[in-house]
Amino acid sequence: MNMIKKLSLALILAGLCLPTGTAHAADNKQELAKQALIHIAKSVGKTVFTYLACLPITVIAHEYGHWVVARFFGHSEATIHISAPTNPDTSTPFKLGHLHIHSWNPVHLLTRDNSYCSHQEENNTIKRVAICLAGPVAGAAATCVLTALLSKYCFTNESPENKKELLNVFLISGLLGQASQLVPYEGSDGWQIKQAITDYLNNA
Repeated sequence: MNMIKKLSLALILAGLCLPTGTAHAADNKQELAKQALIHIAKSVGKTVFTYLACLPITVIAHEYGHWVVARFFGHSEATIHISAPTNPDTSTPFKLGHLHIHSWNPVHLLTRDNSYCSHQEENNTIKRVAICLAGPVAGAAATCVLTALLSKYCFTNESPENKKELLNVFLISGLLGQASQLVPYEGSDGWQIKQAITDYLNNA
């Protein structure tokens, strides 16, 4: 029985817990409803916690996607900034090669808007678009890998149906998060792709 069916059953049982029968029967129904809701809450909690725990990994993978393609196109000074302030020069980041982590604050680590890959200006439209697309592609790939690892090592106490549903929620949430970066709002990868195409059309 999947979580949606369990939630429906819990709500039905809760609705049935009206004083229309014996006190003992009502108590049993209340207990069944309570157990079902507790199980659902635990399952949802596991999924949310796992997603938040893995989010920094997908953020770094996303930025590494930009970095790898930028380096491939000759931008040797490309640098990844994680949890960066508005002016990264005002902080002293932890440096691991071209990876600069400016803050270990969990809130900052979970905020994609504070992370980016800096590199020299690229004037070739195709290269600009490729660098922008590489981030969401790498982030989506990392999400799929994490889902496979979670399938093997996590949620081992869940039933096969529940485990599949939890993994699907994690996978779909992660992929939607990466896809959202292609929406052309200011600062997103989609916005930069739109700018690259606009610049090309204006200069054509």
